[in-house]
Amino acid sequence: ILKKNNESIAGQELCVSFILTYNCNLACKYCFQKDLSKQTRAPRMSTEMTDEILTRHLRTMFPKAYRKNKLTFILYGGEPFLPANKNSILRILQYAKKRSVKISTTTNALFVPRVIDLFGQEYGKIQIVQVTLDGDRSYHNSQRIPLSGKPTFDDIISALRMLKKTNADILLRVHTHPQQMQSTRKLVEYLDKEKITGGNVQLYFAPLSDFTNCSTEEMSEFRNLFENIANKSGAPPSSGLNFLRNLIEMQEEKFFPRTHFCAAGSDTVRIIDPLGDIYDCYEDAGNRERRIGSVSNGRVR
Repeated sequence: ILKKNNESIAGQELCVSFILTYNCNLACKYCFQKDLSKQTRAPRMSTEMTDEILTRHLRTMFPKAYRKNKLTFILYGGEPFLPANKNSILRILQYAKKRSVKISTTTNALFVPRVIDLFGQEYGKIQIVQVTLDGDRSYHNSQRIPLSGKPTFDDIISALRMLKKTNADILLRVHTHPQQMQSTRKLVEYLDKEKITGGNVQLYFAPLSDFTNCSTEEMSEFRNLFENIANKSGAPPSSGLNFLRNLIEMQEEKFFPRTHFCAAGSDTVRIIDPLGDIYDCYEDAGNRERRIGSVSNGRVR
C-alpha cells in the first residue's frame, strides 16, 4: 500500500477508477459528494463511453507507464450499483476477465443482493468490496439513510452475509463519530457475535472528526476497543496508523512514505467521471476546474 517517493513507477499497478454516477440512493449528511449529482449533466456513465475508455484510451491515459505495469479497476460513485449502471459494469467485467484485471469497489451494499453473482475471487468478478457502517443499529440508521428515511442497517448486514459467501475480500469501514464510542463498541460486539468479521472480512476504523473535544473516558474506551481488534487481526484497524507505523520504522531513510490513496500528480491513477472528465484525486472529482484531462470527440485531451 505504501510506496517510497523515490521509487520508480515501474512495477506498480495502474488504477482506473470509474465514477459510474454521482447519484446515490442514500442521503448521508456528511457525504462530500452530496451536491455533485445536482451539478453534473450526465446521470451515469454510458456504455458507449465505457467501451471507448476500455478499447481506445487506457494506453493514452498512462503515457509513461502503460507497457510496464498491470491494471486494476475500481467501480465508484455515488453508488456504483444503481440499476442503471449494470450494463457498464458488465462491460468492465468482461474486459477484466479477458485481460486478467483485478476489480474493487466501494458501495453502500443495498443493491448488492441484486448483483451478488458479480462478486468473487476469479478474474471477471469484483474481488474487493468496501462497505461502510456508522455504528450500532440505532445510530447507523440515524446517519446512513435513504431519502425515504427507511432504516438500512439490517439490509446492509444481510448483504454482508451474502458477500462473505462469495469469498470476495471485504473491507468493512466503521465510521467513528464524536461522542459515539459506545455505539462503535456495540457494533463491534454485534459483528463479532454474529460471526460477520474474520475470514475474508477485515474491519477498520475511519474517524469523521479529529476528536479534540472527546472526554478522557471516551478516548480510553476507543483505545481499548482498538487494541482488542488489533490483537485479533494482527494489524492496526486503521489505514492512518499503517502510515504512522511506516513513518516510525523509517529511521535513517531520507524519503517520507507516500500513501496510496492520494495520487495527485502521479502517473498511476486516473479517475473518470460520467462526463468523461479525468482526475487524479477523488476529492477533486466533479470540480471541473481541477480535472487533468477529458475524453471527448474520440480523444483524450
